[in-house]
Amino acid sequence: MSFLIITIAITAFLFTYIPTFQFVVPSKRLNGLRHVSIIIPARNEEKNLVNVLSSIKEQVHEVLVIDDHSTDNTATVAKRFGAIVIKPGHLPNGWLGKSWACWNGAKHATGDVLVFLDADTVIEKNGLCKMIERFEKSGGFVFIHPFHKVKKMYEQLSVMFHFVTFASMGAFHLFQQWTTPKGGFGQCFICSKRDYFTFGGHEAVQSEVVENMAFAQHVLANDGRVTCIGGKGAISMRMYPEGLISLINGWTKSFASGAAATQPLYLFIISVWITGMMTFVFQLPTFIQKSPLPVVTGYLLIAILLYRVFHTVGSFGFLAALLFPIHILFFVSIFTWSFIQTNFKKSVAWKGRQIEVDTRKRKMFK
Repeated sequence: MSFLIITIAITAFLFTYIPTFQFVVPSKRLNGLRHVSIIIPARNEEKNLVNVLSSIKEQVHEVLVIDDHSTDNTATVAKRFGAIVIKPGHLPNGWLGKSWACWNGAKHATGDVLVFLDADTVIEKNGLCKMIERFEKSGGFVFIHPFHKVKKMYEQLSVMFHFVTFASMGAFHLFQQWTTPKGGFGQCFICSKRDYFTFGGHEAVQSEVVENMAFAQHVLANDGRVTCIGGKGAISMRMYPEGLISLINGWTKSFASGAAATQPLYLFIISVWITGMMTFVFQLPTFIQKSPLPVVTGYLLIAILLYRVFHTVGSFGFLAALLFPIHILFFVSIFTWSFIQTNFKKSVAWKGRQIEVDTRKRKMFK
């Protein structure tokens, strides 16, 4: 049963404290963000754009929607909400679509502060003020993971992916005050325009599937400052509302590449944790027969520790934590499929594009 104790200890160690915006009261006024440019890369996002653009209540300098060769009404919707629509042009060799869109958005932006938002995010009340104030306090590059609002049952299956994503950042563990994050979230990040281009922007990670992790690591490798925060209370998202297949394809696209980019120490810790969890899940019936009270106690303790994380990163209830065996099995299945797609087929499909994956060792761009 020693592996159970190790698994519990790792869970508690990795998630000592996750800072969020939940209880933050902003001091800025709604019209105090005139120096901010919001950049939203969008490919066939007409439905999501309605939500994100209508949620931006603060008066910012500009909102730019980068229409990445959409075949729907993305540009029309963006213009209806007063956003500036940028056509990035033909995707050059060596670039992936999102990085190309973000790069073009930054080049067209005229504000001093850049806020990169995914189209499926929503700004909560006073959320942008909270995020900008945190950026001004922290400086450097602030990566924010939106709070995942779950509406349909199958969407609960994303919970373990969020858990592992937060763990891989190396930003929320027991010694977080004395260490630096090892990556960054992708749905939202904030920086000054000057810093963005000083560190090479998305051009420095143009071919990376998980561009957020790569860019944060690139900044850190060049002595930049990175901060990671949970978005609860400031920014939320709805992931893969199109259905289960979309959810599977979405996580398949990025997870094996994300694992390859994870710092070796944390990859090892997460691997040990997953191995322990899988062992516990598969041998649970046997363990219960031999030592029912310790096993049930351990099971509940794991569920409580997981719930501390689950309800911070999304609207996942205690039931999701109690059903963690289902989530860990689903995660391992999708990760395995992602690994096959990335390392053997070296190609993943996403939003009508076939993305070729370069599995060679990442350069850190010194």
